[in-house]
Amino acid sequence: MKKLITVVAVIAVFACTNANATDYSVGKGNWLVGAAADLSRIWGGGVAGRTTFNMNAEVGYFVWDWLMPEAKFEVDVTSGYNLEIFTAGARAYWNKKTSLLPYARLNVGVASSANGDRYTAFALNPGIGLDYMITKNVAIGIQANYTAFIRSSTTSMFDFPVGFSIYF
Repeated sequence: MKKLITVVAVIAVFACTNANATDYSVGKGNWLVGAAADLSRIWGGGVAGRTTFNMNAEVGYFVWDWLMPEAKFEVDVTSGYNLEIFTAGARAYWNKKTSLLPYARLNVGVASSANGDRYTAFALNPGIGLDYMITKNVAIGIQANYTAFIRSSTTSMFDFPVGFSIYF
């Protein structure tokens, strides 16, 4: 009788756990639209130590279950100048069967700043991130990004945007 109760209890717990499980898997054929904001720090190229307010928007499409090409537009605002960055690249996701979606990303593009004159530079933007699915289609997340602005001298920026993403 004890064995029967134990077996029934284990089956009941397993059934309840699976009944409440949500399928968070996103992959091939899904779109991502997201936005984020943060404070970032810029150094090098005559702007060392400046803190900027950063806002960005991004869109991506999963071509495979684990790979999502993306495009990102970012605006950084600080005293004296504004910086616009447009990059394109890809994210590689892993362990997508839970509510936590970790990824690594690499984007390249152009950056443009206006400080009286307009300056343009090549932008290299690698990073890592983690999205937490709060529903089947909506996530909140954080990224850690490094951006190198390459021109005659290199200016660098670290930022840690916090934002949301919609997967559909």
